[in-house]
Amino acid sequence: MPWGRWAAGVLIFAICFRVLPPLWCGRDAGAWWRGDRETQEALVRGVEQWLQQPLGTDHFKTGSSQFDGEWFFGTYQMAALGLAHFAREHPEAREHCLANMTLCEDRMLSEACRRFDRDSWKEDALESLDGPKAHAAYLGYLNLVLSVHRSMDPGFKHRELNDRITAKLARVLAASPITMIETYPFETYPVDNCAVAASLLLHDRADRTERHAALYARWLAQLQKRYTHTASGLLIQSIHPVTGGPIDQPRGSGTLLGAFFLGIAGEPYSRVLFEAGRRGLHAPFVGFGMAREYLPDGPQGRGDIDSGPIVFGRSISSTGFLLACARQHGDVDTYSGIYRTVHLFGAPATSGNRLQFAMGGPLGDAMMLALLTAQPVNAATPGGAP
Repeated sequence: MPWGRWAAGVLIFAICFRVLPPLWCGRDAGAWWRGDRETQEALVRGVEQWLQQPLGTDHFKTGSSQFDGEWFFGTYQMAALGLAHFAREHPEAREHCLANMTLCEDRMLSEACRRFDRDSWKEDALESLDGPKAHAAYLGYLNLVLSVHRSMDPGFKHRELNDRITAKLARVLAASPITMIETYPFETYPVDNCAVAASLLLHDRADRTERHAALYARWLAQLQKRYTHTASGLLIQSIHPVTGGPIDQPRGSGTLLGAFFLGIAGEPYSRVLFEAGRRGLHAPFVGFGMAREYLPDGPQGRGDIDSGPIVFGRSISSTGFLLACARQHGDVDTYSGIYRTVHLFGAPATSGNRLQFAMGGPLGDAMMLALLTAQPVNAATPGGAP
């Protein structure tokens, strides 16, 4: 009967729509999960092509000079973390990666990369290391990279600066009555403090000391008690700089980026945050992994610079950071599902021996290198395959 043929056609189309796109977009997920060198190295080369160019804030079009500066600075931070991950997974590439990490650090230390933070604080972060202002947006993220480098090469070029920044961050954190420091004047975000704390922990571990152990333990206790949403386990996105009270809701972008930073330092609480994010925010659709920015049963906000665009509640930032956390904590299914989404919307393209994401640009490529190659918290190579 005609209706029977029509129904069969619809069924076949539905099956193909449900099965074929995820299969096609996920065909390289296994290679990424296993840490295949050729697969990862193609993106390393793509990122290094950006590093060889004279980038500036004019490469970023957020509509805000502050955010353009953040993205400019963040390109080098994420590139350095991605290079560190690649070197840990493939030790034979260590010297090459360390050299390019130094290049990233030199760029992060440049006057052009410091400008966004200086314009907000009305003073230069590196020229005021003895002062009381925190500069967590710049110093915390920079110091995380420097401490990672220190853990790989104790005699690296910026060792003395790493010591000075670590001392500054520890001093202002210890002096804070809420055990959190400001990102910008009157703006305090637990996620940025995760970068600060992770840099202190990595610094201690690189030097085999416990110089900041008591401070770190106090900070972590406060993060768990005051700045983690009790019902969901997610981090509060923004808090009052004086009282520590919540200003924003618990959100995916801050929680999962914080989990990623703590995971880099080997902090077990990273898994707690990851599991809270996966439990409350993971919202796959027809085989494509995605993550919400806000809890589905709570107030819904608009997209901002932290979340990126929000489509049907799903956030670009939450999704990408959940991808990294999944690899850090051995969740192959979540990683594979989100990789399919990355492939679908990121549009990876190969040119010669380089891989770049057509929708990425310098920051996008650097972030994907850092997130796709995130290392297991227990420092073991991920097992299994999608």
